[in-house]
Amino acid sequence: MKWLKNRFVVVSFLALLVFVVLAGIRFSGGLQMMELSIYDRLLALKTDSQVASPIVIIKETEADLKRFGFPVSDGYYAEALEKLLAAGASVAGVDKYRDQPVAPGSKQLEQVLTAHDTIFWIFFVGTPEQGSIAPPQFLLNGSQIGFNNTLPDTDGVFRRGLLFMDDKEVTYSSFPLLIAQKYLSAKNINPEGTEQGFLRLGQAVFSPLPDHFGPYIHEDMGGYQVFLNYPSLHRSFPGFTLSQLIDGEIPAASLKDKIVLLGSTAPSLNDYKLLPGFKEPRFGVELHAHLIDQILQAALGTYPLQSDWPEIYEYAWLALWCLLGGLASLKRGGLTHMTAILLAGLTILFVIAVFFQELWIPLLPPALGWMLTLIACVVWFSNQERNERQQLLKIFEQHVSPQVAANLWENRDKYFDAGGVLPSQITATVLFSDLAGFTPISETMTPVALMSWLNAYMEEMSNIIMAENGMIKGYMGDGIMAVFGAPAFKDDVDGIKADALSAVASGLGMNQRLKELNLVWQQQGLPPAYMRVGIHTGLGVAGTLGCKQRMEYTVTGETTITASRLESFDKTISAPTLDLPCRILIGESTWELVRDRYQTVKVGEFQLKGKVNMFNIYQVIS
Repeated sequence: MKWLKNRFVVVSFLALLVFVVLAGIRFSGGLQMMELSIYDRLLALKTDSQVASPIVIIKETEADLKRFGFPVSDGYYAEALEKLLAAGASVAGVDKYRDQPVAPGSKQLEQVLTAHDTIFWIFFVGTPEQGSIAPPQFLLNGSQIGFNNTLPDTDGVFRRGLLFMDDKEVTYSSFPLLIAQKYLSAKNINPEGTEQGFLRLGQAVFSPLPDHFGPYIHEDMGGYQVFLNYPSLHRSFPGFTLSQLIDGEIPAASLKDKIVLLGSTAPSLNDYKLLPGFKEPRFGVELHAHLIDQILQAALGTYPLQSDWPEIYEYAWLALWCLLGGLASLKRGGLTHMTAILLAGLTILFVIAVFFQELWIPLLPPALGWMLTLIACVVWFSNQERNERQQLLKIFEQHVSPQVAANLWENRDKYFDAGGVLPSQITATVLFSDLAGFTPISETMTPVALMSWLNAYMEEMSNIIMAENGMIKGYMGDGIMAVFGAPAFKDDVDGIKADALSAVASGLGMNQRLKELNLVWQQQGLPPAYMRVGIHTGLGVAGTLGCKQRMEYTVTGETTITASRLESFDKTISAPTLDLPCRILIGESTWELVRDRYQTVKVGEFQLKGKVNMFNIYQVIS
C-alpha cells in the first residue's frame, strides 16, 4: 500500500495503535498498581515541608502494657490527659477503642472528657456484617468523637484518607479532621463551604476525590476522600512513652500548644499501617498524624494538596508521547544512538514528574507510549529498509562494487521509490567490450571447457570494471556492457569527468590483464585472444524495466548506441596486437574529458552505422 511508504503516516498510525492499546489497558485499570508504585518512589524523592509540624505522639509501648496492664484502665488515661492539659497541649486525641469502661477510674475519665472540648476519641463506623465499635459511652452523642476508618489500596498501602462518611442517617467527621479543625479554630480558621458544597479550611479547598483521580480507575471513591501527599513523610513526629507522661518526665515546653496523639505502638496490638515508600509498616497513630499534618499545612498554605489533570488531559498527554516516540524514530541510528534517544525521553518525563510533584502528571503510561512507539517504529522502518535493501541487491546484485552499493544505500531516497529505481536523465560514460579472437579459441575446446574458460575471462574483466566503480549492465555472449555514472549518478563536471577517467582506466586495465592471460594461454597451447572496447560519454535515461517478479536496471539512449558502435567499428582499423591486445576507441565527448590524463591518437572522422553526422574517433594508447 502506497501510504505505508510515507514515514509520517506510518509514525502516526503506529502511535495511534500504541495509544489505543495503552489507553484501553489503563481504562481497564491494568496500570493502576504500577502507577501507584511509581508514585510511591516519586514521593520518596520529594522534599518535606519546611514548616515544623505541631504534632507530638504519646506511645503506648509493650513496656507500658506490662506496667499498666492490658487493657490500660480508664484511670491511667484520665491521668495522662490531665497531665497533657496541665502542660498546655492545644488539642489531644486518643487513638484507642474504649466502647466499654475499664475500671478503675472510669468516672475520673468521664469528668476529664466532658469538661474539656479539646480532647477527642475514636470510634469505628462499621457495617452490619463487620460490626462497629462505639466511642466511650459518655461521648456517644458529643462532638468529640471521630471515626478512624482508613482506606488501604489493593497492595495495603495507605494513599487516601477520609474526612467524612455516613451510615445513610448520620454524617460523621474523621478523627484527624476534628483535631485539625480544633487546632485551626484557635488561629481563627474555621470550616466554610464552597458553592460546590466542598470543605474550605483557610487557604485550601478539600474537594472529594472524583471517580477517576490519577491512576485510580475502579476504586470505591465513596465518602469524602482526599489523596495523601504526606508533607512530613521523611521525618518522624516527636514522641514520648505513656510512662514518661505519667511519671512527669516530659518537659512542658515539648507539649505546650501542641497537638498530642495518644496511640499504641506495641507490636502485640498489631496496629500497623503501610505508608508509601516504607518497607517496614508504621503504626496507626502515625497515619492519623500524617493526615492531620496534611490538613494543617494545606489550610495554612505551607504545603499544597495533591491535584490532578482532567482525565482527557491525561489521555492527551499519553497520545503526545506516543507521537513523540514515533517522530524520534525518524532520527534513528545505531543501537547506542537509539538507546540514548530512548533514555533521553524517559529522563525528560521523570524530571517533569518530579518537578511538578503537587500535580499528578502520569509517568508510566506516557513512558510506555514513548518506548513502545519508538521501538515499534524502529522495527517497522528497519524491516522496511531490509526489504528495500533486498530489492536493491536484487536489482544490482553482482553488478556494482561494494563502494557503489554503499553509496546507493546511503542515498536511497534520491534514487529509489516503491516501484524500483527512479527514472532519471543522467550524463554517464558507457563501455562496451567484445572478444575479437573468440572463434579460434572456441574451436580448440569442448563446450564445457569453453564455458569454464569464458567464465574465468568474464570474472577477470568484471573485477577490473567494478574496481573502478563501474556497473556491469550485462553480459552478451563474450561481450560486456558497463556504465560509469549510474545508478549513483553525478551532475557536476568533476563527477562526470571522474566517471570518464574510470571507464578509460578500466579499458587499460582490461588490456593489461589480457596481455597476462595471453601468456598463460600460450603456455597451455591456446591461441591468444583480443578485445575491442568502445567508450562514449553523454546523456542517457536510467531506470528499471520489467515487473515486480523480474525487474532489471538499464541505461538507454544515444550514448549507449554510440558506445556499442565504437566497439564494433571497422575491425581492420587499429586492430589489436599482442603488445596492445585491447583496442580502445572513445568518442570526442569522452576524449575532451580524459585527454589531459591519457595518451590518445585521433583515428579520424567517420560516420558511424545508423548515424547521419560525422563523428571524431580517438584511440587510447596508454
